[in-house]
Amino acid sequence: MNVRTIIRLVTAAACTAGIAAVGPTGTAQAADQILFGSPSGNIACAIFAEGSDGGAGYVRCEVFEYTYTPPPRPPGCYLPDGTPVQSDYGYAIHLSKAHGAWFNCGGGTLGHPINSFLPYGASVTFGGFTCTSARDGIRCGVGSKSFRISRAAYELS
Repeated sequence: MNVRTIIRLVTAAACTAGIAAVGPTGTAQAADQILFGSPSGNIACAIFAEGSDGGAGYVRCEVFEYTYTPPPRPPGCYLPDGTPVQSDYGYAIHLSKAHGAWFNCGGGTLGHPINSFLPYGASVTFGGFTCTSARDGIRCGVGSKSFRISRAAYELS
């Protein structure tokens, strides 16, 4: 079975579930969100179209195993008594057109394992966001705002 056949099978399965897969041209195939992972299987990402969650579109990527040290939790990631909102801070990054990139306070997950992988060197564009897979992680951006995340490091801009 070649790569194009695998991509077609994954696309068909994902579209019947209401989630688009990444096609061979690097564009999303229908639906209001796409879900993909890194070839290593350590990173999962979703791009949500504007209005898919009742608000603006955004990207969320999660790293299942990481060695970097995340930035300090922002004040909004604590309850009034000083307790962290979630104990699992540091594994998920969000990107929106309005707010740029930030670490999610924790909670929720895209799920694992991911069945649609974005090959190294390939990009996908959906809802104005572009994500590119590389051996040093996944980079997603919109306009001048972006992030890169990998097992060993992250960049927010």
